[in-house]
Amino acid sequence: MQGDCCIDSSERLTQHQELLLRALEDGAAVELDLTGVARIDTAGLQLVLAFVIEMKRQNRAVVIASASDVVRQSAKSAGVGELLGL
Repeated sequence: MQGDCCIDSSERLTQHQELLLRALEDGAAVELDLTGVARIDTAGLQLVLAFVIEMKRQNRAVVIASASDVVRQSAKSAGVGELLGL
């Protein structure tokens, strides 16, 4: 994922959502690279968290291989850093 992952960038957020939905349908393990995410808000975090939770519910491997400092700090502030493996 790259760019903004925020509610005020709804078109970009929708693109991220579509990408993650395709990954869910694929059935394979997923490695997320969030180093290119410049901004993320609670809507963006919710999208990523919902994806990770659904992958785990399906007993599928998912890992956030790398994340920008913005993503790490936002996840930590929201109390979901550990759930995301950050």
